[in-house]
Amino acid sequence: MTLLSAKYIAALYSAFRLMPPFERYNLPLASRIEFKIVNDESAYGYFHCDPNLKIEISKGRCLHYLTVSETLLHEMCHLTLYNKGYKHWDAHGATFYRLADQVSTIYGFDPKRL
Repeated sequence: MTLLSAKYIAALYSAFRLMPPFERYNLPLASRIEFKIVNDESAYGYFHCDPNLKIEISKGRCLHYLTVSETLLHEMCHLTLYNKGYKHWDAHGATFYRLADQVSTIYGFDPKRL
């Protein structure tokens, strides 16, 4: 049994969206997002919004629960900025890093990895 499947990523997302800090951002339900496992060794994951919301996690880079969680939380930071209407939701700028640092502190992750 592999834990890296779209079904399990959707379940993790469903839990994280109800936990701090995401619970206050009214993120879409998992049923409104396509979750996909890709085999891309150049990236951990992606968030896409065109034409539909999609979060991809790479099995080429995410080999265990910790990396999967960090990657999903990272993509959820992009989703949060997109959902709030930020013009540069896909950038790794100051606004993104403020949110990512907050998430890292809450979950005990290294901010440089998120």
